Amino acid sequence: MRRCGTRTVSDGALALHDHACLVYTSPDEHRRVLTDYLSRGLARNERVLFLASPPERAPLAIEYLLDAGVPLDVPLAEGQLVIGAAEEAYLVDGRFDGDDRLRAYAAQVRAAVDDGYLGLRVAAELSWLQGCPDARHSWPGYELRADLLAARLPFTALCIYDGQRWKPDELALIESVHQVNVSVRPGPPLIRFRVCASPDGVLCLGGELDFTHADRLVPALTTAALAAERPMLDVSGLEFVDVAGMRALVRACRAVADLRGLVTIRGASRAFQRLWRLGSFDVATRAVTVQ
Repeated sequence: MRRCGTRTVSDGALALHDHACLVYTSPDEHRRVLTDYLSRGLARNERVLFLASPPERAPLAIEYLLDAGVPLDVPLAEGQLVIGAAEEAYLVDGRFDGDDRLRAYAAQVRAAVDDGYLGLRVAAELSWLQGCPDARHSWPGYELRADLLAARLPFTALCIYDGQRWKPDELALIESVHQVNVSVRPGPPLIRFRVCASPDGVLCLGGELDFTHADRLVPALTTAALAAERPMLDVSGLEFVDVAGMRALVRACRAVADLRGLVTIRGASRAFQRLWRLGSFDVATRAVTVQ
């Protein structure tokens, strides 16, 4: 079973079902990772889609691959390599609808497989988010839902963020909702908490969940849990959780229970169960069972 962790790779060596983020800090890093990621997909017989933001950056993918000696005549002619604009893919009349985008990705995955490809590999630049406050607010929840999609379909996604255009706390939250981090930065990770999807459609929490980001994770966790196949959270990967983190989990579970009934928290350690009892969360949340 795929586990939620802090896996970091230094290039684009991602496999099917991986959902990764790249926070790049230089053009060279962007070129290196994107070239490797796209070329590996072509070599693996995947359909490869690059969504540029802003749109005038679209030729970069072709430039990178040609400079690396990757032949593109056949992939472009046969539709294995597709270049587009992220704004056109994600925004309809200037608005972002996560449901529509995920349905579109699912349809594109099915079309790729029907056309004889191993799956769909997407690299999406996300600079367009800077001009869409509503989309930025709901984005972490969308990213978690994209992880659920990648867990069950032959779909690989690389979300590309310009590290110079985002605040550290925003980048920390972004990294926390991706299973894989494809970034090379000195020092410790921005956040030691992760949440991702397992193949059985359950959201898995890992690392350390404390007051630092607990409140900001509640909307994302709730949105994704409502979309998951089962109303369940796996906490077996949590190394530490404080009272603020526990309260955040409770709020998310209550919101899900209101719409889907009983919610299960599985994989609870003895420390987790002890804090759950000491905080009287077992009394206050009858619709949540802890295993």
